[in-house]
Amino acid sequence: MSEIYADIFFLINFSMDFICLFLTGLILGKKTKIRRFVLGAALGGVYSVITLFIDLSSPLRFIITILSAFIICFSVFGNFHSQKNVLFPTFLFISVSFFMGGALTYLYSSLGKYFTKAQSEQDLSILLLPASLICGVLSYVVSRISQKRLSAKRFDIVVVTEKECCFSALCDSGNLLCEPISRLPVIILSKKASLNYIKSGIFTPYEAAKYPEVSGKIRIIPAKSAFSQGMLTGFIPQGVLIEGKTQKCCIAFSENEDFGGCDCLVPTVLL
Repeated sequence: MSEIYADIFFLINFSMDFICLFLTGLILGKKTKIRRFVLGAALGGVYSVITLFIDLSSPLRFIITILSAFIICFSVFGNFHSQKNVLFPTFLFISVSFFMGGALTYLYSSLGKYFTKAQSEQDLSILLLPASLICGVLSYVVSRISQKRLSAKRFDIVVVTEKECCFSALCDSGNLLCEPISRLPVIILSKKASLNYIKSGIFTPYEAAKYPEVSGKIRIIPAKSAFSQGMLTGFIPQGVLIEGKTQKCCIAFSENEDFGGCDCLVPTVLL
C-alpha cells in the first residue's frame, strides 16, 4: 500500500485550487484581494485532506464536493448580502477545475508508459508542474478573448426607482468598481444620464441628498479608472433590468459626457 503524505497532498491541492480560483476571478472580471484567494485555496486543501480519511459513497461524495466548491467560492467571491451571485462563480470554478484536472490526468496517463514505476512518481511530478502552468496560461488566454468579445457588447438597461429610466449601455470588463459596504457591482452613468437624477449637475453627496429619488440610498464609491479617480457619488436603486433579468447593483454618477456613445458602463459580472 503506497504512503500518502497529508502535507504534500494539501500543498498540491492548495496550488491547483489557487490557480483555478484565480482563473475564475479573471474570467468573471472580479477584483478580489489576494488573501481571499489564499483562504479559498486553503479551504480546498483542507477538504482534500479530509476526504483521505472518510469513506463516502459516490453520490454523497459528489454532493459534498459541490457544496464544498460553493463554500470555497463564497469565501473568495461572495458576500452575505447576495449569496445567489456565488452560483455562477461556483459553476465556473468547477468547470475550470474539471478542465485543469482532466488535462493533467490525460497527460499523466499518456506519459506514464514512458517511465518505469521507480521513476514515474518523481519524473511525472516534475512534468505535471509546467503542465499545470500551461493549462493555466491557456485558460487565461481564452478568458481574455472572451472578455474582449463581451466588452464590445451594447444593449439597453432599465434603472428602477420611483420611476423607470432606460439607458444605452456598454459592457466594460475594466469596470471593477464595488460599493464598499454591500460589495455590489457599480454601473457608471454619463453626465447626461446622471442629470435624470441630479438636475443641478453637481454630483456631490450633499447635493444628491436634496433629491428624494436618491436621498436615503446614497453611497460613496472609491474610484480609480480610466474615466474617473477619487470618490464617486452613487445610490442603490430598487433594481436594474439587464437583458430580461433584474440585478442588484449600485448606480454611480460621473462627469463624463458619454462612454463610446453610450449612457453608462456595465461591469461584465452583471451579464
